[in-house]
Amino acid sequence: MSYVSHPLIRPKTIEARLYQEVIMVKASRENSLVILPTGMGKTVIASLLIAYRLSKLQWGKILFLAPTRPLVNQHVLELRRILNINPADISPITGAIRKDQRAEIWSKCKVIVGTPQAVESDLSTGTLDLRSFSMLVVDEAHRAVGNYPYVSIASIYQRTSANPLILALTASPGANIEKLSEICLNLSIKNIIMMDRDNPVVAPYVSPLKFEFVKVRYPEAYGKAVNLIKEEYKNTLKYLHAYGIISDPLDVKISKLIELQQKVRTLNLSGIVTIRVSAAIKLYHMRLLLETQGIPQFLRYVDKLRRDSTKSSKLILSSQKVKHAVSISKNLRKTGIIHPKLSKLIDLVSSLMKDYGSKIIVFSNYRDTVELIVNVLSNVSRCKPVKLVGQGRRGERPGMSQKEQVKVLREFSGGLYNILVSTSIGEEGLDIPEVDLVVFYDVVPSEIRSIQRRGRTARSKPGKVLVFYSPGIEEAYLNISSLREQKMRKILKTSKAGKIQLKLV
Repeated sequence: MSYVSHPLIRPKTIEARLYQEVIMVKASRENSLVILPTGMGKTVIASLLIAYRLSKLQWGKILFLAPTRPLVNQHVLELRRILNINPADISPITGAIRKDQRAEIWSKCKVIVGTPQAVESDLSTGTLDLRSFSMLVVDEAHRAVGNYPYVSIASIYQRTSANPLILALTASPGANIEKLSEICLNLSIKNIIMMDRDNPVVAPYVSPLKFEFVKVRYPEAYGKAVNLIKEEYKNTLKYLHAYGIISDPLDVKISKLIELQQKVRTLNLSGIVTIRVSAAIKLYHMRLLLETQGIPQFLRYVDKLRRDSTKSSKLILSSQKVKHAVSISKNLRKTGIIHPKLSKLIDLVSSLMKDYGSKIIVFSNYRDTVELIVNVLSNVSRCKPVKLVGQGRRGERPGMSQKEQVKVLREFSGGLYNILVSTSIGEEGLDIPEVDLVVFYDVVPSEIRSIQRRGRTARSKPGKVLVFYSPGIEEAYLNISSLREQKMRKILKTSKAGKIQLKLV
């Protein structure tokens, strides 16, 4: 194995990979958006370019933006490991650090890794002046839209730096040409560099990745409960169609219903219309939980509606179809049935855990489901599962602090646990070790999240991704995610080839 040799790169810390060096050279010339799947070394590329800029412009400092404190601290540790400079010259800047201490860090340190909120705050108070910064790294650059602080920081940096260079990093910018254009405009991007696993320059450094889609079938009674909720949902949509509120009762996205809810309130339409729109949204969520998560989650939501005094909740609970579905679900719960996905997961994990060294990540969209999976797998031989969830919003049950998240990842990496069951917190950027298997317990319609999830395997050894999906909503989500990813690749390839013009002006 050969290693990168550079005065500002510690010996034998970075394996020499042609594709990373090619990207670094291209990105050194102008502001660039680098699109590279999770696990292919975006931080390494940033480190190479940082070393180049520090050696070329010795007066300059480096600002590295990351969206969360755990990511900031992770990047600090990685840069201290790689860069051949005094570790004290590489420092984090987050809201957890006092403002007077931050002022000293800005003054003394050479490489600063910060959350955008803390950096934006210090810019607004005059604590930070970006004139002396010769490079800005933007991690998870797909966030650079709307009012996210990345946007204002990049704008100020581009205007004020004596010699600016922006390196934006993401696994996927999304499948929307307008969003890609907005990211490029907000970050003053002039060059898009994209490589994937199939690129001949990359292929020698990645292992085979096998995809398998597992369609689960409902037991007869379970399927009947699902159909009852689906019928009530469709009846509500037909009612809204009859009122002229929706044009096609067979093709209504949940985002459209939420938009309608705001609209009917603004227009002060009939009270019954407002109630029905709200009921449709709640019925969609009931259907989603029963189809994709399980009976406990569905019944928990029903209990929540019972505690709710709104007319839409009362309307739903008065429905004979809903009452029947709830009755069936309660009977199924008594027999121990949760969801057919869970049985498949238990069988799969039991088989894989015959190999003592196996590591698995299971992704789920819901915290309740994460906890349920951990509890169930804890009783399976050789399984040592642990949960990884976010901090939670106000009014919700408390989640995990950022310190707890880092501790769990360290223990999973060290072998204390062999199954990590995670919500979306485990998708973006966090330093999760390579695993043998990634399981999508539920489907995400987002091409960005799908790419991030599967990047957790097949780096240095062959890996596998299993996608569980149920008939109905998840089947549609699967098609949406696939189409969006295909669309994203087409947009990026044509934009790179100059066949389309990004709206940069």
